[in-house]
Amino acid sequence: MQLKIFRLALSPFCLFLVGTLAAASPYLFTGYRFFNNYPGYETSITWSLVYIIGISSFFLGSLFPRLTFRPEKKRYSIALSVKTDRRIFWVSIILLCTLLMLCFEMYGGIPLFMMAFNSANANDINDAQAGSGGVLGALQILQFLLLAFIPIMVSNENKVARPLRLFFYGLLVFSMIIAGKRQMIFYSFFYLISFHMMAHVVAQDTKQIRKILIKGLWGFLGSVLLFAGIAYLRTGADNGVFYVIVHYLSLPFINNMYMFNLHGLAHTRDFFDIFEFAVPTFFRNIMELEPVVTQPQLEHTISGGLYGRTFWAYGLLGVTLYCSILGFLTQLLYQLAFRYKFFLFIYPLCVWPLLMVSTYDHFVNIMFFILPLFVFLGFRVLYTGFRRI
Repeated sequence: MQLKIFRLALSPFCLFLVGTLAAASPYLFTGYRFFNNYPGYETSITWSLVYIIGISSFFLGSLFPRLTFRPEKKRYSIALSVKTDRRIFWVSIILLCTLLMLCFEMYGGIPLFMMAFNSANANDINDAQAGSGGVLGALQILQFLLLAFIPIMVSNENKVARPLRLFFYGLLVFSMIIAGKRQMIFYSFFYLISFHMMAHVVAQDTKQIRKILIKGLWGFLGSVLLFAGIAYLRTGADNGVFYVIVHYLSLPFINNMYMFNLHGLAHTRDFFDIFEFAVPTFFRNIMELEPVVTQPQLEHTISGGLYGRTFWAYGLLGVTLYCSILGFLTQLLYQLAFRYKFFLFIYPLCVWPLLMVSTYDHFVNIMFFILPLFVFLGFRVLYTGFRRI
């Protein structure tokens, strides 16, 4: 029974439902002082129809994969020889330090400290990132690879010494927050906890799952505090943790409400505007396609998340089709994760994007989903010497 509950909690539909409820949660807080900063914004309950269509379509799409979960009490051996794993560990440390040094040179210092001492603000950091020349992209891809390496590093077959692990964790977390960005904190947390929970579900080890949940609770609280601390450094305003979270979740909601009240349910985009949503930024740059975002926004640096972006580009029909396809694909990855070791590394990449459907649209983002997925494939093939992955 407990294993069924744990499997259900990790399922795409459950995560997507939680993400949709988070998207709708600002309906409960419209009297909160944060919303008074946007006098041009007003809510419309009709927008909830978009959420209802999205979650219903996702559910129907997730019914199509026909693979069934067959409990097998087994533990995956995810590490190779100690010599190989230790070599990967030290190469990772060297690469991470090298990229961090390049970042320091690019920023002219450590952005977190620069913001803390008012020698730079968030806009200055964003401007520096725009001309990074690929350094930040390489750093982010390395971060995803290191996340995949952590379960290998702590496995019983290859347990790196505790002091070295702590050094590794500290360096990795620092690389994630160096520029005052916060998303990778939670991406990392949910990737790791979902990976270990799924591995123990496969092994049918409820005792270890309960231990993971206890550790996860402390890890989540630490992530929230770190999130709030970075927000304070970025803005200089100490409004409390609750305010920071409401702010983070509500900006896409505010943009979507503003868009909806201007155009209503009948609004859809023309054919050429669809490309802005459908073509990831990386490929747009290669093909020299200019962004064509004309979605009206009260907060111009914040997107509308999956619901807002999809609705703006395709209308209600687009939300229906997109969420159905997404439900099918993520459910398929979820079921394959219980059968094959490779997909056990892949499916956790979907957990944070499913929870954050209100704030981001990762599933068409080259750097936060598409490229990491292909890099993981290459990493596992090379790591296992082209044997079964």
